[in-house]
Amino acid sequence: RFFEIREEHARSFGGFHTVAFCGVVRPDDHPLKPAGTKPLDDVWRHFGFSPRDDLVAQFGWRDVGESEETVKPMRFWLKTLD
Repeated sequence: RFFEIREEHARSFGGFHTVAFCGVVRPDDHPLKPAGTKPLDDVWRHFGFSPRDDLVAQFGWRDVGESEETVKPMRFWLKTLD
């Protein structure tokens, strides 16, 4: 329902044909990744989103345990609206 509500809102404006979100890209062995977790890629695909490796933004924030902000890559996922 989370995505449905946002997609309905985008449609209500008219003229929008694509919705997007971005998610942080981290290596499988990242120290903050809890043991046994799986990537959410299949979940995003289930909801109709496709990853775009050519659309990557850089955002900075301070991770848990870090004393300073570091920049992380954020990959965009896009979905065409019906």
